[in-house]
Amino acid sequence: MDKKEHKGLSTGIKLGLILFPFPFLFWFPFLFPKSHGNVSINAKKKKQYWNYMALGYLFWFFAVIFIGRYLKST
Repeated sequence: MDKKEHKGLSTGIKLGLILFPFPFLFWFPFLFPKSHGNVSINAKKKKQYWNYMALGYLFWFFAVIFIGRYLKST
């Protein structure tokens, strides 16, 4: 049985988590089912998933603040 090197999340999912984190919050249970075979790989993907989702929320937090300040100043 050969071991394949498993990578983390794909670039598309990472970008989606940063730009659109809100719908991904409800997609999480379907992305990582509990019956996954290799638990360590699944744990790595879960950690990356939550890190990129937090980065997305942080991005939108600052975007809303900057947009609000810009609209308030005009």
